[in-house]
Amino acid sequence: MTANKGKLPELLDNLQLPAYTCPGGYPLFYLDGHDSTLCPKCATECLSNDTPSLRPVACAVHWEGEPLSCEECNADIESAYGDPDPIDLGALSKLSEGA
Repeated sequence: MTANKGKLPELLDNLQLPAYTCPGGYPLFYLDGHDSTLCPKCATECLSNDTPSLRPVACAVHWEGEPLSCEECNADIESAYGDPDPIDLGALSKLSEGA
């Protein structure tokens, strides 16, 4: 996962960091100075934190994979294309049964 360190998107008209790219609508996540994952809402709230290392310093698109978890509020940050290798438990059990 590659994030644009030191470069955050501009605040929206409502003074929030964007949750999605424009154009494209791809989901964004943020990293703080400790490389902790933040959802857009928590990243916006941390912009004014008195401790510089807790402010967002990077932003990236979550392209694929399992959802990321915000380390502040535990919200899921869904990926743009989902998990590339989801396990189909029904198909797996049929394989183990020899069907």
